[in-house]
Amino acid sequence: MSSRRSWAIWLVAIASVGLVSLACKPATDKPASQQPAPKQVFIVNLTSGMNDPGRSTMALAQAGFALDEGRKVLIFLSIHGPELAQRDDPAEPFVAGKRVDASQHQHGGFEPKALLKTLIGRGAEVLACPVCTDYLKIPRPSLMEGVVVTTEKELFAKMPSGAIVFSY
Repeated sequence: MSSRRSWAIWLVAIASVGLVSLACKPATDKPASQQPAPKQVFIVNLTSGMNDPGRSTMALAQAGFALDEGRKVLIFLSIHGPELAQRDDPAEPFVAGKRVDASQHQHGGFEPKALLKTLIGRGAEVLACPVCTDYLKIPRPSLMEGVVVTTEKELFAKMPSGAIVFSY
């Protein structure tokens, strides 16, 4: 009887260790069907530029919130949007071929160009419309580091189905 009892104790001990090890598995060992779905790409189609700093600032703030949520962010600058991507002397911003006062282009204490630069630093991908950039007479070398003038084909290749799109 004692050998039966020993075997029973061993079986209970082994089963207990097995149950404990199953209960302590890290969450990454879940099957793919139980893993959280990747978050949708967040795309901002920004048609406003320095002509409407309130709208530009709001669009860039939304992009920042999406980055905070762990989303991939793509910002497409079209119409007046490429103005935001132009590097210039902060004391004398250059907007669509004219020098203007920087204080005119703040909204809520935020300057859209500075926000765009920060978003690029945080990992947002920024693409600019080539036709719009040319129309605004913005030379390619004057664009901020990280801004890419793209083609239609390249743009659509970066837009996955199911993306969230905001247009400002």
